[in-house]
Amino acid sequence: VEELLSNFGLAYSKINENDSAASYFHKALIYNDTASRRIAQDYLSHFSEMARGVILGNLAKVYIASNQPDTAELLLQESIAINGRHNFDTTDALYSTMQLAELYFNRKKMPQTLTALQHLEQTLDSKPTGELKLRWLHLEYMYSKAVHDGAGAMLYLERYVASKDSLEQKSKSLKQTDYVQLLKQQEAEYQIKYLNSKRELDK
Repeated sequence: VEELLSNFGLAYSKINENDSAASYFHKALIYNDTASRRIAQDYLSHFSEMARGVILGNLAKVYIASNQPDTAELLLQESIAINGRHNFDTTDALYSTMQLAELYFNRKKMPQTLTALQHLEQTLDSKPTGELKLRWLHLEYMYSKAVHDGAGAMLYLERYVASKDSLEQKSKSLKQTDYVQLLKQQEAEYQIKYLNSKRELDK
């Protein structure tokens, strides 16, 4: 039920129906809290708490889109506090930290932005994700520009461009691989149909 409610929230958030999205995320949180009280097993309780962290991060996106940054900031901080722990959903915590860093920057909270960026830099090396690293490099570039660090801005811009090109090349390569596989599959299907037709004619 919780996952279904959360999925409804995600679906509404994607079409910018923020009130409906927030409503479903809040329902998911209520269900999560109610279920947590009934759960005795450590594993299930642990899983429920991780799910709560993910829902909070998704709800924060809705509040950002609704121009309610104060609420979004608190939700992201709580989400990170939950899933940033060992054996929790640390990848989700990284995405929430990235979102929080972007929120800090947009609100001109430069010391908090720097702290979040430094945390991301330390963690991204051990959990590299291409899209997330690209967002981090772009924000590092924007931050360096904002604090008038010309050398830093140039460095991060160069790294951003190189990483973007590399990601696009990998994506292009994957698409080509998929296309080749599709052609091979179609060829195999055609051969099977041909052999079946030949057998019918040979009867």
